[in-house]
Amino acid sequence: MTSESVVCSTFSEEEREKIAAENYPLIHYVARGFLSSGVPYEELVGAATIGFVKALNSYNQEREAKFSTFAINCMKNEVLLLLRKELKHQYHCVSMEKVLSRGSRSGRDFLVEHTIAASDKDELASRAIQEEEKDLLFRVLEHLSPRDRYILIYRYGLDRGIVKTQKEVAEAVGMSQANVSKVEKAILKRVRMLIQREMKLGDSRDGDGSC
Repeated sequence: MTSESVVCSTFSEEEREKIAAENYPLIHYVARGFLSSGVPYEELVGAATIGFVKALNSYNQEREAKFSTFAINCMKNEVLLLLRKELKHQYHCVSMEKVLSRGSRSGRDFLVEHTIAASDKDELASRAIQEEEKDLLFRVLEHLSPRDRYILIYRYGLDRGIVKTQKEVAEAVGMSQANVSKVEKAILKRVRMLIQREMKLGDSRDGDGSC
């Protein structure tokens, strides 16, 4: 039986040190894969190390994967958790007025640009963070009525960048332009509250995460 197929709970100190020494370089291998994320290298190494320790503590000989494969997955999960926390921090720092500002770009474009630039980041990290962003937005939209959802989507370009004027939106939902303006402000206030609530729930879920 090789050291890679031993259940961690049965490791002797010597076996544990051996498998740790043999696979330690994987920590830097995983961390280097996320260098383009913009997170300091030492933080990436720290997250990968946590994943490595979790792998040592939870590896099961009945798993089909080798320890090295299992450890890499655990380390990537920890690094992605770190990146998601970085993303949530950015959500806290950027006000919803700016996130949903139109200007020369749609609100969604602004949101994407200020959380992560996909073309410049590690592909795996980018995909995970973008999915996190979409999930958060969709969860918030689900709490809105069809009318409010329509107003938010088309006033702030959340549907493929399509932006409509207050007059166009008013005609579509059967309201006066003045009422659309009032409702719009109320929606933004509610969206801010919903996003804060979703992020708090997400933080509590992340705290329970495991390898």
